[in-house]
Amino acid sequence: MILVRARFLNQITIVAALAVVLVCGGTAAAQQPAPQTLYMVSVGISQYQNPGMNLQSAAKDAVDIAETFRAQKGKLFNNVSVTTLINNQATAGSINQALGQLRTKTNPYDYVIVYLAGHGDCNASGEFYFNAHDFNPFQKESTTVSWRQMQQALSGMPGKVIVILDSCRSGAVGHSDLIVLSSAMAHQNAGESAANGFFTQALVEGLSGKADVNKNGIITLAEINLYVSERVEQLSFGKQQMATVMPPNTPNSLPLASVTTPGATVVTNSSPATIQPVPPVVNSVPAANPQPDFPSSGPLARPQRVW
Repeated sequence: MILVRARFLNQITIVAALAVVLVCGGTAAAQQPAPQTLYMVSVGISQYQNPGMNLQSAAKDAVDIAETFRAQKGKLFNNVSVTTLINNQATAGSINQALGQLRTKTNPYDYVIVYLAGHGDCNASGEFYFNAHDFNPFQKESTTVSWRQMQQALSGMPGKVIVILDSCRSGAVGHSDLIVLSSAMAHQNAGESAANGFFTQALVEGLSGKADVNKNGIITLAEINLYVSERVEQLSFGKQQMATVMPPNTPNSLPLASVTTPGATVVTNSSPATIQPVPPVVNSVPAANPQPDFPSSGPLARPQRVW
């Protein structure tokens, strides 16, 4: 009787152990990383409420960079979700609303990229701000998106957050806990052609494969920084340099794009490249119609190939 009772207790113990394993297994499965998604807000303003501020290619830049990242669906990302705001869609209110909505969507395994192309400037204290479509110099607080507002919306957000600014003086953002790629230094204007801004042209080229220095099929943060730095200097004849902000512990090997086909074997670089200062590039073959020095792009002056 005692032996039978012991066997019965052992069976209960085994069943209980199996139940724990099943429950734990189910919990573990439920806690697996969600599919990696890129959430992007892409803003480009070529046509302003004040026509004297109009630009050539900023709106097209926002579309082109959005399409470049959309092409990463099924490659680097399982899914890509893009909100595009062009010209009169890109008021200060709508931009801030789009930034605010990002936090409700992301998890730690996602990427967030915010891209802004259009006029930019600095206030009296040196803080960068982006001029929205409805920019009014007498109502800057409500018609611009300041760097402070961007940081408040994006800082501490789950996932990898990258801000890309193709605007004059965007390098003024300075230190940040966000990864920031800026088209020009704090004292510089940003040039454009009828096709694209110089900075965005370089980004699209690099992300499409030209930045893949080690030919492993993955474009990393270090590689895009190196390629775009050199390319912007070439396109601007040395008059424009990009600026990069990288928070501590940001890996240089952070992937930004894949140029391999789905299912292809990717060779991992065991020693990721480091970002080095880029010397001025001498363009040995001058392009046709070289750019003059970029004039200032004051908020009410008609800019000439500058932002």
